[in-house]
Amino acid sequence: MTLPQILCRAIEIMVVLYVVRRTQLWFKKTPLRRPVKFEPRAFPKGSIFQKTSSELTLDPKDRLLNAKKGFSPRHPQKRRIVMKGKFMGGMIILSNAAEKIRAFNENPNDRPRESFHQVLTARKGSMSFVDHEGNVGKNHVKLIDWALRSYFIMNKGNKMGTKEEFIERLGTKLQKEEIRNILVKFREISITIPEIEDYKSDAKKLYDSFSNPNGGLSRDGTHFCVGATKVMHCLFPELFIILDRNVAKTIRRTTRSFGSNHNNFVSYWQTMRVCIKELKEWKEENGDFDSLPKLDVGFGPTTLTRIFDKCAFIMAIQANN
Repeated sequence: MTLPQILCRAIEIMVVLYVVRRTQLWFKKTPLRRPVKFEPRAFPKGSIFQKTSSELTLDPKDRLLNAKKGFSPRHPQKRRIVMKGKFMGGMIILSNAAEKIRAFNENPNDRPRESFHQVLTARKGSMSFVDHEGNVGKNHVKLIDWALRSYFIMNKGNKMGTKEEFIERLGTKLQKEEIRNILVKFREISITIPEIEDYKSDAKKLYDSFSNPNGGLSRDGTHFCVGATKVMHCLFPELFIILDRNVAKTIRRTTRSFGSNHNNFVSYWQTMRVCIKELKEWKEENGDFDSLPKLDVGFGPTTLTRIFDKCAFIMAIQANN
């Protein structure tokens, strides 16, 4: 063979090898989609926890595209709530509030809510249990004790002691002049007031009074931080939020600066600010606050802070599943 013939043959071989290589790479990047068998979990019909087989057959390209658009690969038709523990921007906890409220209300593992509903209805149209002189009636203290023991299960390890002991301990604390002066300030305000930061120092005094292991509400001389937030919410359901393990888990996933320990007032007030921010964004999107409680009609009395609690709580449950 002449030199030109040898060069032509070499070029032909190189072209064939290039085409074969490109074909191999194309097949590697485009795998065949295979259906995934899926057994539905025993959640209520229409629950946000239900999944369909179509949600589990997305190929890597579709999952990447959905992630960029803000959709969850497990729920491609629903706006993703949290991505890698960081804010997606805008409203997060109250986003898709109707769906989250429905899931919370249909949660088969939740405890009977009668005792807590009694706390909310016993106000009889008032903002709180506190009268104009800062007093809280003994019957109202008994309702708080009942809710803490039953719905909120705060008496684990006999932390509250007997019913009589806790009612006496809480009643005595609420009768102190310093506490009564604080209660009067809170009796007719809600979490939506613009001057909420003006009440931070008084809120801290109330939180510390209930949660402090020395002279607080626990029987065994330990911190009563989660219980303190639930007592504050029962006294002022229009103003104070609840901060327990599940709510803290959601705040931690959606707020970078939230610490690992939620049992302190700094974390509590930070969660209050998150709630305030979410409510403001809800109002900007929907025009008012009234549209939010209407999403919870038919499942007992409610408040804005209660709805925030439901949404944050169910987001933690959803993350666990």
